[in-house]
Amino acid sequence: MKIANVRCILSKLLKYYPTGGHALFRAIESYIIRRHFNKIYDEGMIVLDAGCGDGVFAYATLDDFNISIVGVDSSLNEIQKAKRLNFYTHLILADLRSLPFRPNIFDAIICNSVLEHIPNYALALEDMKSVLKNSSFLFITTIAHNFEESFILPRMLVTRTSRSNYLKKTRRIYAHFHEFSVKEILEILAPHFQIVRCWRIIPPLLVGAYDLLNKICFIFRSQKLCMHLTKLFSLLITMLPLPLISQHGTDIFVICKKGRD
Repeated sequence: MKIANVRCILSKLLKYYPTGGHALFRAIESYIIRRHFNKIYDEGMIVLDAGCGDGVFAYATLDDFNISIVGVDSSLNEIQKAKRLNFYTHLILADLRSLPFRPNIFDAIICNSVLEHIPNYALALEDMKSVLKNSSFLFITTIAHNFEESFILPRMLVTRTSRSNYLKKTRRIYAHFHEFSVKEILEILAPHFQIVRCWRIIPPLLVGAYDLLNKICFIFRSQKLCMHLTKLFSLLITMLPLPLISQHGTDIFVICKKGRD
């Protein structure tokens, strides 16, 4: 399987997220998950997209693999959006903390940018472990503790109080209940899975660019202008020699494996 580069994935995502920096961030996550999923890919696999949202991420990441993919999300609105893609084998409205599947059914699970949105993530991890086959893999990304701190405005605020208030407000807007250090996420995952690899990805500069683009689009409010700016800005960023894996990365990517029960 030929692995698409970030720019190819970005072009696909821009069709669904034509304004703002969302496509750029997701393209990097998609590329990294796709590259490692390819190493364990087997035709006919049954894959769970845990917290599928609108489905665009999994579509951009896995659409040319010959697999059955089941999407689960707790939002009816997001499930309805995902249905329009005609990509999933099944879409199910359910809470990740109470998955409606028998044990040991999935050959792999992807869980992209979901854990930070779940107040009691331990229950979700236990359920994901239950439905994953023995010796199979979970690919998970979640935000690091410096994600919102890498936005443009927090860097400009002088006082600690104003910075703290802004970050609290931003986390409420994004519904981020948690942010993790590498140590914290590994301690959370270790009781449920074997840790295979862990990286911090997406350097702070890219998150700053992501935030700047979102703010420009918000200020100008012109759909056409924002579409052109987004495409130009995102493609320029992908041309820069920026490392996707960074010790100060704002996202954490972990490959886990389920041991034998």
